[in-house]
Amino acid sequence: MRTHTTTVLASLLMTAATLFWACNDDHTPTLPAAPCAIALPLSALPDSCFDLPVGPTGPYFNPPFDYRYYVLSASTSEEGVFYYVRGDYQLSQAYTNQKIFKHNICTGVTTLVYEIIGGTYITNFSVNGEGEILFQRRPSLPIMLASANIQSPLEILPAGEYIRTKWIRNDSFVISRWIGGSSFESLIVDELGNQTAVNPDVFQKSTFDLRGDNAVVYFYTGSIYEGHLGLYNFATEELTLVEDVLTSHGLSIINILWLDDNTIIGYTLDVAFKYNLTTRQVELLHSNGNCENKSYYSYAIKLKDREDIVLLSRLDYIYNAAGEYRKQYRISVLDIATGEEQILELE
Repeated sequence: MRTHTTTVLASLLMTAATLFWACNDDHTPTLPAAPCAIALPLSALPDSCFDLPVGPTGPYFNPPFDYRYYVLSASTSEEGVFYYVRGDYQLSQAYTNQKIFKHNICTGVTTLVYEIIGGTYITNFSVNGEGEILFQRRPSLPIMLASANIQSPLEILPAGEYIRTKWIRNDSFVISRWIGGSSFESLIVDELGNQTAVNPDVFQKSTFDLRGDNAVVYFYTGSIYEGHLGLYNFATEELTLVEDVLTSHGLSIINILWLDDNTIIGYTLDVAFKYNLTTRQVELLHSNGNCENKSYYSYAIKLKDREDIVLLSRLDYIYNAAGEYRKQYRISVLDIATGEEQILELE
């Protein structure tokens, strides 16, 4: 009888303990939340493929267009949020306005962050993950800092000839400044305007993307490392070459997104691909089919904590419903798993 009672009591205690630990086990793994669905409609890419019309000096690259827009940066704090610019350009106007918007793909909500008055399309234009904007309104003018919280833009660098402005963190950026002839010096500049010189060949003739204190870099025409992928550490200022992908894979003029520790997304005018930094394997994700009227634009982003999609900027030449030959700038969503690319129907 005592044995039976003891056995029953032990059984009850074990059951209670099991229930307790099942409810209170701090080590129970928590599955990550599924990525949010994209709120705005997605539409198919233009499916026409044709050679561009030929003018007196070659292919006709400058037909009318309604506006130019492209992605700039992902938010570093908000899920599904990114910044993009839209410029309503007229071919007859040298200077126009550029509106920077903030869009949430999870809610479909778009808000105006800032408007650059009387600007022009140049490369010295970058937005960080906190919505702070670097811009040079026109060539030879100062580099300015603006945001939704800054009432008047602040001069961060004096008037000069600059190229390739890009935020490297939320509090500093890299830029190259002309110093005479065909020579430029590369600088890292903080928000107070303090400048530090860096290895010129790392940033002057390259494209790059960041992950922590490291950058993955592709060196293009004119660089002593031409055709190579490399890893650059900002803390140690060390450059490690990874592979000559121009020779190995025929990949040139590559723009780069760093997707995860081992993977980058690269894209040229014609193709988007995945490259494994460890195995050095290349996987084609999407191709424009060598069509003259389709190409990627040199702006793309990865959203915060999302490794399933990237956002690309596209330029497509089209004939509209009225038969008019036009340019069409769009932002697209590329699915990393399937390679499917669709247009994000922004305003």
